[in-house]
Amino acid sequence: VVAEGVETLEQETFLRDHGCDETQGFYFSRPIASDEFADLLRRNVASKPPLEPQCGDLVDQAEVAPTRRRRAARS
Repeated sequence: VVAEGVETLEQETFLRDHGCDETQGFYFSRPIASDEFADLLRRNVASKPPLEPQCGDLVDQAEVAPTRRRRAARS
């Protein structure tokens, strides 16, 4: 469920407490121009670590394989 038009913390809290999945509205941001939004996204993405592991972070696949087999057996 997505709620539009959220303007206060109280509205956000009420909606989350009642199972609303996503909310949007002036509480989070006033409308902005598309170029400003693109800049905001670029800054936000640049400031966060990647979601996928980098090559140096990869786990030895031999260590992961037994876990995968257990999960597959449960399915």
